Amino acid sequence: MLLPALLPVGLAGTVAVLAAPSAALATPAAAFSPAQRAALEARLSAGLQRVVDRQPRIDGQGQAVVVVARFNARGDTLVVDAAHGIYFHHEFDDWRAQRDPSNGITEDFLTPGLATELSTWLSARSGATSTFPRSTEATLHTPNAQAWWQIAARYRLEVLYPELPAIWHSLPDATHKLRERDEDIRSRPLLAEHLGPNTLIHRHTDAAGPTASGSRACDQTGRTTDQQLGDSVPCSMQELIQAREPDKTFPVARSAQGSDKGENRLATMPSKIVEVGFHTNPPMRWPCKTRCSAPPRRGATPSPAIPARHSHPPRSGCAPR
Repeated sequence: MLLPALLPVGLAGTVAVLAAPSAALATPAAAFSPAQRAALEARLSAGLQRVVDRQPRIDGQGQAVVVVARFNARGDTLVVDAAHGIYFHHEFDDWRAQRDPSNGITEDFLTPGLATELSTWLSARSGATSTFPRSTEATLHTPNAQAWWQIAARYRLEVLYPELPAIWHSLPDATHKLRERDEDIRSRPLLAEHLGPNTLIHRHTDAAGPTASGSRACDQTGRTTDQQLGDSVPCSMQELIQAREPDKTFPVARSAQGSDKGENRLATMPSKIVEVGFHTNPPMRWPCKTRCSAPPRRGATPSPAIPARHSHPPRSGCAPR
């Protein structure tokens, strides 16, 4: 069987869906004859077209989509990283978000929705399989009674890989107050190194002055493969974002910015930070908040209980950061 991909409705023209075979499929995609591929692609195209045609037109998007399915035998894999998340602060002895609220938005709680949206499109357009460092579960993280999807990746990876502390506890000798935040930042590329995906993508919103606007991408300075990926990302972002009537003038930086960030630097595969909008700009924060503030919608295996060593009781009356 094939993994179906559901596409958002409203983009004009023809959309090619590259369908990857499921893990349960006994015959690899490359082993199908051309005639078998054509028959399966036709069936999948027709089935997806019926699904798309049944969807209501939303947000003023009234144009139809023509769906064309194609096999993808490459088996692309990605790590899609939802930035930040709640971590334990060793000076204030409490759990807190990595980014301060701005205009009613906390970046830590928007990025999981951005990551799940991106993974849906990657699956639909190129048959890629995505792995998330952060959880998508709504069950509670016991130490601070917050939903797991709000928690930084470091703690989920401790549960999933207790035998690999080099991923989630990569600063064992550190004593500074932000050590678990820093381990969280490092855990994402270190997880990717363990899994060996083709690409690593980090989803952020952005912060700057109150008039800063638009989207941008950042890659590791001096790495050619990262730069090639980085220069292709803004082009695709501009095409997709500005296809919607309300976003025709939304600014997108045309080329990636070079930087030296641990998220990219510690990864040996192509790695990219994608900043999708400035939540510090009041007019820009509304579309970001309304489109991205819902919890991620993706099935996941329930997370087991967090190890006891992270059961830090909150301290009342802590000074603000």
